[in-house]
Amino acid sequence: MRTFRHLTRSEIADIVHSHSAGEKQADLARRFSVDHSTINYHVAKYERAYPEEGGVYSLIKVEKRKVCIHPSGRCTICGEMWDELRRVEREAVRTLTQRLDRANASLRVSGFPVE
Repeated sequence: MRTFRHLTRSEIADIVHSHSAGEKQADLARRFSVDHSTINYHVAKYERAYPEEGGVYSLIKVEKRKVCIHPSGRCTICGEMWDELRRVEREAVRTLTQRLDRANASLRVSGFPVE
């Protein structure tokens, strides 16, 4: 017979952390006295969560300090700034900026207005 109970935020976080550490879902289900599908549900919800959405799963992601997939920006939850542009990308930006400066200089010499 199945029984229903709400897991607390700390229990959900413990499930996610334990599963990430390699503990099997069946063992987690026994430890928390819930159905295997409950463990599967919470792990799947965590894996699909985005920090911008808010809620329990995104807070767990923030606590685990997951690496954001954006190249640079500001976290919408904690406000922390980061920059993950690669060396190749920085070199491309530098090269294109130099080319633009040279093109603008040529236009100015030819008498065209340049912003």
